[in-house]
Amino acid sequence: MQSEREDAFVAISYDYYKVFYSVAEYGNISIAARELFLAQSTVSRTIQNLERELDCKLLARSTQGVKLTEAGDILYRHLKAAFEHIHVAEDRIDNIRRLNEGLIRIGASELTLEFFLLPYLEKFKRDHPKVNVRLSYSNPMNAVPDLLSGLLDMAVLASPLIEHDSIWTSPMMDIEYSFVGGPGFYKLRDGIHNLKDLMEYPFICMEKGMSVRIYADRMAQEAGSLLHPECEVGSMPLLISMIQANLGLGFAPALHTEKGLKEGTLFSIRLEQEFQQESICLLTSRTIHCNNATLGFISMLLD
Repeated sequence: MQSEREDAFVAISYDYYKVFYSVAEYGNISIAARELFLAQSTVSRTIQNLERELDCKLLARSTQGVKLTEAGDILYRHLKAAFEHIHVAEDRIDNIRRLNEGLIRIGASELTLEFFLLPYLEKFKRDHPKVNVRLSYSNPMNAVPDLLSGLLDMAVLASPLIEHDSIWTSPMMDIEYSFVGGPGFYKLRDGIHNLKDLMEYPFICMEKGMSVRIYADRMAQEAGSLLHPECEVGSMPLLISMIQANLGLGFAPALHTEKGLKEGTLFSIRLEQEFQQESICLLTSRTIHCNNATLGFISMLLD
């Protein structure tokens, strides 16, 4: 059980310690009073109050100034360490406020990183080299819980997305999707096809939960059918390579199919359905406050 004296120590004012520390630093009550913008009498009274609270003498006064007693020296050394930690914390907070340090945790996909985020990351790191950026691959399925739990500060993903009332979404860049095949399915190049009629062909799809898969499933549902992929993959370059190898047909963002279409390793298959235009979007939580580094990066994206 704590004594009454220990309970009294807990209640001692921080200002008492601050005044004592300043007097001990300068060794002079008048100088300390001037630096603290206090009257000399106020400083003297504060020291007396502190000595009374601690029930011991802290300073030995003389015409030359003041000297620390044994108890005063012990208190001074501990306060010096404490105030140094406080100053370090204040400097760290100021650095964070000025974006001189901090951490941004970003969820992104191969598409958004390659075709959108990289130049922004390069500029931000050049302007704020001490801010750490932690990138992780994400998709609409896991981005929402990661943002709401604070595991991610922001996400930059391609739509279609999973809507949630607590997630703020802002379109950043338009993208288009394509339906493509490899040279082995070249006969499908002519004419306009109903997607439902193409279900007899093998399909290569991204894994469930990824934007491209959500798009492909939605297109199939609108055609009155369901996708039963021959193969599911987790990488967009792998999806394109497998389609080029004639292992199946597939949906992919036009940004990823452009090169193959030019080189003739891919060809577009025209559908009766209208291809919906999608977007690369910025996602943040409405319920978790972003740190200053994240707010600075988001501001750059929105500008």
